[in-house]
Amino acid sequence: MYCKPVYRVTSLFFVLAITFAVVAPAHAKDGSLDPTFGAGGLVTTDFGPGDDFARDVILQPDGKIIVAGAGTPNNSYDFALARYNSDGSPDMSFGAGGKVTTNFRTFDLVHAMALQPDGKIVVAGDSWFDTDDFAVARYNSDGSLDMSFGSGGMVTTDFGDNEYANAVAIKPDGKIIVAGTSLHGILPDQTSQFALIRYTSDGSLDTTFDADGIVITDFGSSLDGGNAVTLLPDGKILVAGFGSNGIDLDFALARYNSDGSLDTSFDSDGKVLTDFGGNSDTGTAMDLQMDGKIIVAGYSSNNVNTDFGLARYHSDGSLDTSFGTDGRAATDLASAYYAQDAAIQQDGKIVVAGTTFNGMDNDFALARFHPDGSLDTGFGTDGIVTSNFGNSDNGNSLTLQPDGKIIVVGISNTDFAIARYDVTNAGSELAIDIKPNSQTNHVNPKSLGRIKVAILSTPNLDALTMIDRNTVRFGRTGMEASLLRCKARGRDVNKDGLRDLVCVFSISLTGFQKGNHVGILGAQTIDGIALTGTDSIQVGR
Repeated sequence: MYCKPVYRVTSLFFVLAITFAVVAPAHAKDGSLDPTFGAGGLVTTDFGPGDDFARDVILQPDGKIIVAGAGTPNNSYDFALARYNSDGSPDMSFGAGGKVTTNFRTFDLVHAMALQPDGKIVVAGDSWFDTDDFAVARYNSDGSLDMSFGSGGMVTTDFGDNEYANAVAIKPDGKIIVAGTSLHGILPDQTSQFALIRYTSDGSLDTTFDADGIVITDFGSSLDGGNAVTLLPDGKILVAGFGSNGIDLDFALARYNSDGSLDTSFDSDGKVLTDFGGNSDTGTAMDLQMDGKIIVAGYSSNNVNTDFGLARYHSDGSLDTSFGTDGRAATDLASAYYAQDAAIQQDGKIVVAGTTFNGMDNDFALARFHPDGSLDTGFGTDGIVTSNFGNSDNGNSLTLQPDGKIIVVGISNTDFAIARYDVTNAGSELAIDIKPNSQTNHVNPKSLGRIKVAILSTPNLDALTMIDRNTVRFGRTGMEASLLRCKARGRDVNKDGLRDLVCVFSISLTGFQKGNHVGILGAQTIDGIALTGTDSIQVGR
């Protein structure tokens, strides 16, 4: 079983006052369904007579929401995508009535999706005809297949008995990384391994990646599989999933060099297994903190129950023992909870989404954890939110909007289900100035150059001494690890008599795309207070 992140300002300096306490009007409790989205916070979409389910979600720079999964327009599963406006209504400019389906072969499932800087959409999953193979498709921004990719916009790759693609990421040079599982044999003698493929931008296998474009990793026993992939700023690749310790399953994490070889500086052999003490621990999602620490989310099962599970690692692969209990945290609730995705808010809190069993059928389930791994009791009820939309509701993926709202997608009553949840301020505001002394703030995302951003000091914040420079991130979402350096000496950028912190970022790592109008900087103070600042940009080319 394979279960699975305007406006233009014309004044010379765009300044948001730093605030550590904000007096705001009464607000719905964090985790409440957003009544401005769809019908009471929920949208469902039907593709055909069978079960349709959403597996991944991404936000476009213009705020539109793309959801991908599997649909049944002809009683068999096809790749299925839908695009929605920010209020949950279907985007009629996408495909036919806001929906697209693509048939590879007999049985086609999407498990992951990524957005290229040019607005094209890459989806990955598996396609079955006699055996399951990796399947990747690329779409233009209007939902039509990109004929410059593979054969008619589609690629399948067979490199064993059965292969399942569960995660996808786009490199700055346009190459596509797909991670998943390679399965061999039949029960009770079945074995599986991590599988990693790199494609060139046209869909062909990249033979500079482990000679044939394909990497298989065995953790030393029978059952291993990859469920999540993250690209690091230095070009290395992280894959998270599950691995066998010879007795049962553990969280598994592997780090690769850019050529596909295992990075032996990561836990000495490039591989880490983490046991939660149950008989089946599976990592399904991964995110990076601003300080470079790695969060892996999933679920931990024993003979009695299944819980949301989190582990935090240092960048060398060792467990961060300041998190939870010896680097691990779990919900430990009465009902069964299966985590499928996770994302880190700007304030460092960790949101996990998945499914819980309510005694009769399944519900969407969310949990929010403090940065130390404890449940955030200010979220929902004691840190947990469940949503029952009907019969058999399963949450499969989440993304965070720039305003902090949480979008969770999955299945409800055999249809795509998209729910949005309210969140209050997820980080205090920071004053920044992109490209100091420039009014246009023009950015070319294809550039290999650099961009300066000033963090402006205020009477309440000395940016030079109070900002933890190791936590500074800048780009499309404010989570991009694009920092090259912060200058040691300050500069009074806005001529207010206070010296400001000027940092330099790699443009190619900012993730900016055509249509972006805002750059977001995320950072923390040396005391761990999360801060977020924005300024206008103009993205060209």
